[in-house]
Amino acid sequence: MKLDTLLHGEWFKDPQPVLNIGKIGTWDDLMVDCPCVFSYQNGEYLLLYTGHNSRNSDWGIGCAISKDLTHWIKEAGNPILPLKKAEGWGSHIDGASVLSADGKFYLFFEAVADRPVSVTSRIADTLPCFLRRWGGSCKRNIERLVGHAPSQAARHAAGRAIGFMVSDDMKYWSSAGANPVFRISEAGGWDSAGVFSPCVLSMEGKYYLYYGGSDGRRIRTGLAESRDLCSWKRHRDPVLVPGPVGNWDDSSVIIVSILKLEDAYVAFYEGQDRHNQYAVGLAFSSDGIRWKKYERNPILTKGAPGMFDERLVNSPHGFQDGDDVFCFYGAGNHRMEGRCMRARFSAQKY
Repeated sequence: MKLDTLLHGEWFKDPQPVLNIGKIGTWDDLMVDCPCVFSYQNGEYLLLYTGHNSRNSDWGIGCAISKDLTHWIKEAGNPILPLKKAEGWGSHIDGASVLSADGKFYLFFEAVADRPVSVTSRIADTLPCFLRRWGGSCKRNIERLVGHAPSQAARHAAGRAIGFMVSDDMKYWSSAGANPVFRISEAGGWDSAGVFSPCVLSMEGKYYLYYGGSDGRRIRTGLAESRDLCSWKRHRDPVLVPGPVGNWDDSSVIIVSILKLEDAYVAFYEGQDRHNQYAVGLAFSSDGIRWKKYERNPILTKGAPGMFDERLVNSPHGFQDGDDVFCFYGAGNHRMEGRCMRARFSAQKY
């Protein structure tokens, strides 16, 4: 598919999730989010996702398998990467991104880097989910009233770093290097408060790491390069920045996934405004470094009341299967239960 075709069609949401939350009491009974889809073997597809339950604050990475990109079955051994497998260097593991190279699979992820944890935070982690959310909502409302409320994305990014693991079969994972492999920049930088949401690609003999970078208030997308997946050299400036004040993406822009088309690269990015409203946009590039936002953004916004995505859409993952292009994304309802949804591209003219 060529870029012009993708920019002159429409996106249509599937009405039902492709992946649902687990039964009450399971490790992912509250959230299945941040889908990452890729071709595996023997005509099968894998979907990695972030799971979270309603009993505690532990997060993990789960896996589901499909033969048609519509019907997905969760792996019996989930989560494939619980917190303890991340070597104890962080918590709240999230944002899986897979790179296949040299016959191996490399799983990049984000987590909160080790730092002193306050007594208040320790107590909060022991509370039921609804109490943690109620307390967080009260805190955010107070901060908004006094004019000191960072975006929801900036809160999430605080203290985060990026690590990676390696596997031969997507089941058993081991450390691929000293984690975390990518950390925040020097104090005062645009990515000095947190780095997260990794997206790793192989292009022209080098590896490119796209990531969300936070200064504590706003989120930009940064880029780092490597030849061995372990040593990364960051670009000085971000490659995608928030829009002007009042735009749908004036607070946060995070490239979550990238597709290589016949004549260009297209990025699917999560945008957020100053009022914590999320949407999904596209950007395109000829070289993977200089990006231009699609003039008809956003391509996906939250749904109507009663829909699975009535509160938010986030974490878009573009996937091409032959002539079909999909955008898998995370969705939240009024109870903020997270599910994985899918939108399909149609080449009809507008």
